[in-house]
Amino acid sequence: MIHIAVLDDEPKIRRGIAGMLVASLKEEAVVHKFARAGELMQFARKQELDILVTDICMPELDGLELGNYLKLFYPRLRIIIISGYSNFEYAQAAIRLQVCEYLLKPVDPEKLLAVVRRQIRAIEQERLQQAGQQERGLAKQLDKHLVVRELLYGGNPDQPALLGLLEGTGVYYLVLTQGEPAPCREAAGLAFLSGSLEEGLRFYLTMAEDAPEQFWRIYEGQCLEDGRLVQNVGISSAVSSADLLHQAYLQALSALKQELYEERPGVWRFQNTGIWQFDSEKKALYLLNCIYAGTDFTKELEAVREEIRSARPVFPMFERNMKLMLHTMIRLLEENRLLSAACMELKGIAEELGDCRSLNGLFASIGDALGRAAENAREIQAIRLESHIHKAIEYIQNHFCQDLTLEEVAARADMNPAYFSSSFKKYTGSSFIHYTMDLRVRRAKELLKEGKKVSEIARLLGFHDTRYFTRTFKKYAGVTPSEYKTIATAFYEEQ
Repeated sequence: MIHIAVLDDEPKIRRGIAGMLVASLKEEAVVHKFARAGELMQFARKQELDILVTDICMPELDGLELGNYLKLFYPRLRIIIISGYSNFEYAQAAIRLQVCEYLLKPVDPEKLLAVVRRQIRAIEQERLQQAGQQERGLAKQLDKHLVVRELLYGGNPDQPALLGLLEGTGVYYLVLTQGEPAPCREAAGLAFLSGSLEEGLRFYLTMAEDAPEQFWRIYEGQCLEDGRLVQNVGISSAVSSADLLHQAYLQALSALKQELYEERPGVWRFQNTGIWQFDSEKKALYLLNCIYAGTDFTKELEAVREEIRSARPVFPMFERNMKLMLHTMIRLLEENRLLSAACMELKGIAEELGDCRSLNGLFASIGDALGRAAENAREIQAIRLESHIHKAIEYIQNHFCQDLTLEEVAARADMNPAYFSSSFKKYTGSSFIHYTMDLRVRRAKELLKEGKKVSEIARLLGFHDTRYFTRTFKKYAGVTPSEYKTIATAFYEEQ
């Protein structure tokens, strides 16, 4: 039975496509419909899909990214893209993903049905060919290394040249090694085909069912330095035909990246760790909130690192989510005009994620960049705070004769009252009330020296009660207004 998945976040379109396929295909296929990419990915863990009909623009994961992810585990999946966009970049990405059809909205139901039927016929034909295949020898007059290298990188060598290359040999594994100074004779002897790839990688094709164990023995015996394995080995899942080699390559490459979580080279076998629920933007917001609040961000960063180490996501998902987290932090830092050097560091880290071989090293670099951003944030906040406090002081000095409240002055300084109160005292060495009263008392002294009456001074300084003014003056000056006036008058007479 053919299994078809329909993914679209628009209910009307989703129901329409699924209903049309169910009504038209009947006994030919089972149709499953999904509103979100996460639901489909969860379902795909239990049921292999043959055809995916998906919108390109989805809230969680766009159709191309989803197809790329699913093909890592189901290489034969046939993808039909439905899109409201005719963007050339989308079309290019679809070609790279080997999408079967790229249909623009509004979709003609008859055209879509014809495309799906064509894919069903192709799948059925493929299954018949596989069932009737006979064993073929590998002694072919062709450049096997060239063909395999093309396949590993997703090329499309001449199909006649592929016929019989690997078909009929049973299952086999693709093994990648990294950091090997020279071809390993025992590994080459275990493989029926091997060669060099770019960036220091070598590949081995082996039919040994115990390939992981055999490669471990080989590298444990020959590639240890001071008790530590210095070569890195990644082994794909079992594959059974030549056209699956590119997916095997991606699997083996992802297996190599287990070094990232183990913090050491080793012999790793590809494992589908399932869906990784990781809210990259939320993590970035948490970290940046710590920086802006002046709290320690290192615990939050350590929690993110350990969450990743525990989940051990396949590398493409790890790389995508980490880049999203880093780019979100960069955007937030730039919006707040924080340390351009830190932003450049984070951009560099994001660009080099593909070469990352240590989770601890990666997060140490991120921590260093965020540390510099935090230092810059503190400097900027100190400058801003000083500006706000100056604005408050200026307002107080111009209006201290009025009945000022802390809330009123804090609002003038664009600050929270509680934060303003503590910051004002820290900056001036005096509480808001003491500072304001001190200004009033100083002004009262000047007016007393000028010979004005106590009641008049109380009114001018915003005191509604002369007795309250007298008590306040004595509290701050040590004498009553009348006593101060007498002392001041006598002093000036003596002068």
